[in-house]
Amino acid sequence: MHRLHGEGRTVVMISHYVEEAVSADRVVLMHNGKVVGEGTPRKVLADPALLMEAGLLPPFTVRVYYDLQNRGVTLARCPLTMEELAEELCRLM
Repeated sequence: MHRLHGEGRTVVMISHYVEEAVSADRVVLMHNGKVVGEGTPRKVLADPALLMEAGLLPPFTVRVYYDLQNRGVTLARCPLTMEELAEELCRLM
């Protein structure tokens, strides 16, 4: 998929695994055949309420972000990938 996208081809992927959508250009979130959200992966996948409305769990990194926030630890941004999470955690040190 990444190779095809790199060649300028449009790739449409349907998945219930939110982690697979992290590298997309655009995410369309559907529930019961209706669009409940759309936008960049950061906009859609970092919104736990929106994902819950669609019956999905946020990516692991987003759950860690909100768990830390609930414990008083604030990161500069909500990470979508493990690399982003590691960068944000390193900034705390």
